[in-house]
Amino acid sequence: MPSTAEKRLADHYSEEGTGTSADLRNSTLIALVLPKVVGTTVLDIGCGSGFLLGELAKKGKRVFGVEPNHELATLLRKRYPAISIAEKTVESLEEVPGVFDTITLLDVLEHVEDDVAALHKIYKKLVPGGQLVLVVPAHQILYGKRDVAMGHYRRYGKEELFSKISSVGFTIQETRHWNALAFLPYWFAEKILHRELVVSYRANKNVKGAKKSLRRMISWWLASVEHFIDFRFGLSLIIIAKKPLSTKS
Repeated sequence: MPSTAEKRLADHYSEEGTGTSADLRNSTLIALVLPKVVGTTVLDIGCGSGFLLGELAKKGKRVFGVEPNHELATLLRKRYPAISIAEKTVESLEEVPGVFDTITLLDVLEHVEDDVAALHKIYKKLVPGGQLVLVVPAHQILYGKRDVAMGHYRRYGKEELFSKISSVGFTIQETRHWNALAFLPYWFAEKILHRELVVSYRANKNVKGAKKSLRRMISWWLASVEHFIDFRFGLSLIIIAKKPLSTKS
């Protein structure tokens, strides 16, 4: 039986007119991280309905997915029948065969209770010199109702995440915050109104009128401004880390 959070995700991405490609936040985030993928073999952990894998496959990458949510895995197989997917969790990553040039982990690590143990498993599944592309929710001070509803154990500060990643053996290559635009509305909803921020037009490309105009403006801002400028705060923290070329693991 899927959890409430898993059912929520599956419903969100299976509705007509929605999904990662329609979600203005997720589609612009994926456009930002795509150039960070190195090598030819890529594993996306928590791959959801598969939009990132589909985009990487278009670029000639050999892609593989891990997704524990059966409904999302079924949706991925329907949309991308050529993509291999294992219905596993990051905790059972050793059961996935092979090693990879890049592993992507977008909005997943916060769902894992023992995140350091998960990072160790990811480290072992990378080739020497392999790359980890990691996106997590930022600023523990923002932790609230939406995080609970989504099944998050935590949000992350930069120093905390650096320490955990470095303790595993990774070297940090790049870091930045992203989605500064939504920081204040999110903070106001969670900390002043004490309710989950709900933005109905974010993931629905079929909205009309003022919501359609607002959707276009936010999409432009994320793609044209925050794609290039790190405001040093935002709802997400993006880390690019590398496994050393010389390693015993």
